[in-house]
Amino acid sequence: MRSARRRRVTRTGFTVAELLVSTGVITILISLLLPAVQDAREAARRTACQNNLKQIALAGLNFESAHARLPGAYFGAHPNVTPDTAFRGVFVELMPYLDAAGPYQSLDRTRPVFADGNRDLLSAKPAVLKCPSAGPAAVLTGL
Repeated sequence: MRSARRRRVTRTGFTVAELLVSTGVITILISLLLPAVQDAREAARRTACQNNLKQIALAGLNFESAHARLPGAYFGAHPNVTPDTAFRGVFVELMPYLDAAGPYQSLDRTRPVFADGNRDLLSAKPAVLKCPSAGPAAVLTGL
């Protein structure tokens, strides 16, 4: 009978100390992993920016091969400028080559870009002009 009373009760589970130690180890591992993930994301954003710059350069070269000149960087009327090119900038002329032909087709070429009829063109920013690592408000402007 005595042996029946001395039987040990075994408990399964974690003690509070074991639980705190395992939580601490997991926290340290996650804190070591997060900077590496953020660095990988920033590298991907930087690659996207470099690709966007490459697309802009290719659009400029395609424009040059189609028109035998580079896009003009003028923003006002000039005596030698036709109404077709008045008040237009580099990115307005490159829009058909940057997958933004729709807004470019709606451009009233007889009026300046900043005229009321051409306001939609100002709000149409091709995705190639946005750099993901610069933040949501940063957009290349050249209209």
